[in-house]
Amino acid sequence: MFKVNNHAELIFLIKKLQEGEGTDEEVAHWFKTYFSDCPGIFDLIFHSKEELSPEEILNLAREKNKIID
Repeated sequence: MFKVNNHAELIFLIKKLQEGEGTDEEVAHWFKTYFSDCPGIFDLIFHSKEELSPEEILNLAREKNKIID
């Protein structure tokens, strides 16, 4: 497993999630480890009424939760 520590890596993970990649265990790990400071990101990825790009998802999540870098 790699350490997510920059914008490009977070975008990469969001794209993987949107494409349905990753086992249940991997997805749970990603949310617990990399997106735990931003619980709203799950809804932006999976329950948004609009189709959002990974960049839009990360930007919206950052606006709502200034903790993510």
